[in-house]
Amino acid sequence: MIVANRTAVSGLVAIVVLVLLFTPAIHAQTGGSFTPVDTFNIPELHGSICFNVNGSYSSATLENGTWTFANLCLNNTRVIGTLKVSAENSNITVFTYRTSNVLGRGESIRYYAVGEGKQTFDLDVNSSRQTHTDEWLVTNKGYAVAAGSGWQLLPNNVVVVNGLTGNVTITRYSNYVIPPSSGDIFLDHSVAIYTATVLLVIVIVGLSVKFKVRG
Repeated sequence: MIVANRTAVSGLVAIVVLVLLFTPAIHAQTGGSFTPVDTFNIPELHGSICFNVNGSYSSATLENGTWTFANLCLNNTRVIGTLKVSAENSNITVFTYRTSNVLGRGESIRYYAVGEGKQTFDLDVNSSRQTHTDEWLVTNKGYAVAAGSGWQLLPNNVVVVNGLTGNVTITRYSNYVIPPSSGDIFLDHSVAIYTATVLLVIVIVGLSVKFKVRG
């Protein structure tokens, strides 16, 4: 009887250990606030997140290497929204985060990165569709960075930044409209072709007049 009980207990312990080993670590905080000295670490990715201003949130959860800040509020302003951010082999400091539509600009975040690692941002994009890279602008130290060269846009509207250090800004322009395609390359680009043709004619006429005057 004792042996059977010991066997059952050992089996139960083994099951608990296996569950703990294969369950992703989840760290959660509810109803908290932070200051610039507070750091949200991501041990498994050797990264960290901090903010340059005071702020608060209804909950902050670290799961699968990503911090999720629900009902985030920065510098005692109104609630901005939900921010999901990850940093791998880098430490970032967030300066500003916005989700409201101001002058055609939608979601935007500005941060400073230390370490040539990878950062992932889910800016709570207010869109039911997959956005296009042309809607986004990523700058590094004041210079625009081309999509595919330093950053990429995932199908779920998550932006992944790789290898950029220093000041980085990510902005989505909410007034961008993707024109429908007719399947005819000349029809789809008729305006551009017409404009280029007019400019070419103007240049040719100008050169002709210039040579006539010289002659």
